[in-house]
Amino acid sequence: MAVVACLIRCILRCIEELVKVLNHNAVIVMALTGESYCDAAKSTISIIFDNFGLFIIVDWINDFVEFYGIIICVLIPAVLGGVISYYNSPASVATTVAVFVGIAILLLAIIVSDVILGVLTETLSSIFIFYSFDRKFRA
Repeated sequence: MAVVACLIRCILRCIEELVKVLNHNAVIVMALTGESYCDAAKSTISIIFDNFGLFIIVDWINDFVEFYGIIICVLIPAVLGGVISYYNSPASVATTVAVFVGIAILLLAIIVSDVILGVLTETLSSIFIFYSFDRKFRA
């Protein structure tokens, strides 16, 4: 029973991920074409299957940019801010100040990078959709 339950959970997670991808790209198609959701979803399925290799590459680039962008945009400023505040604070409170400054920069950087990287990944997805429509209509 445990194996069957695990398989069912795995299948449901795969279906959920497919629906998320379809929904995300269908919303972009709706904004581009003005179609209804159902028509946009049909167009999205067609676009993804017609350009499956390119879709996988764009999805991989989005994941790469989002993951490493957060690491670069969050950890580096937080560590640098902590180190700078550690060396510029009195010795008795240097560690405490460095930790608080590092945490404050970390939280602020998470918010800012989430917004910026979200816009960037949405832009990459939109460019994929625009490119796919362009290829479709030029053929």
